[in-house]
Amino acid sequence: MSTFSPNADGQVGQVFEQLKSYIDTRLSNLENSLQSANHDQLETNDIQASTRKLQREADALKFKYKANAKQFLYNAEVKDLVVSTVEHLAKENPNRDQALEYAKKALVLIHKLQKLIKLADKSNAGWLVVEEYESDVLAADSEDDKKIRKAQDKASRKKNQLLQTKKKRQRTNSYEFPYGAV
Repeated sequence: MSTFSPNADGQVGQVFEQLKSYIDTRLSNLENSLQSANHDQLETNDIQASTRKLQREADALKFKYKANAKQFLYNAEVKDLVVSTVEHLAKENPNRDQALEYAKKALVLIHKLQKLIKLADKSNAGWLVVEEYESDVLAADSEDDKKIRKAQDKASRKKNQLLQTKKKRQRTNSYEFPYGAV
C-alpha cells in the first residue's frame, strides 16, 4: 500500500519541474556570464596587445639607426608572444614545467638582445661597445653600469685607432701626377 496519494505525486512532480527549471535558468545565466567574461577578457587582451605595440613603436622611434629599430620591434613582438605562452602555460596546464622553463629562457635571451641593441644604438662606437661589453670577463661581478661605461670607453678607443689608421694610410699615399704633367 502506497503512502502517497495521486495528488501528492503530482505535487512532487510539480516541485521537481520547478527545481529543474530553476537549475536550468541558473546554469544558462552562469554560461552567459562566463561567455561575457571570456569576451571581456579577449577585449582586454587585445587592448593590452595594442598598447604594448604602440609602446614598442614609440621606443623604436628613439633609435639612431633604422636597422636597430626594426630588430627591436621584431624582438618585442616575439617577446610578447613568448610572454603570452608563459602566461597561458602557467594558468592552463601547470604540468608543463619543462615548456614553461624553455619559454622563460627564451624571454631572458630576448631581453638580453633588446638591451644590447639599445646599448649599440646609444653609443657612437655602435656594436663595438657590445663586443667589448660581452667579452669583458673581468667585470663579470661588477654592476652593469660600470661594465657598460668600460665597454664604451674601450670601444671608442678602438674606433679612434681605426680612424687614425685610415687617415695615416690616406696621407702616406703618394700623389700621382696627372698624365702629361712634368
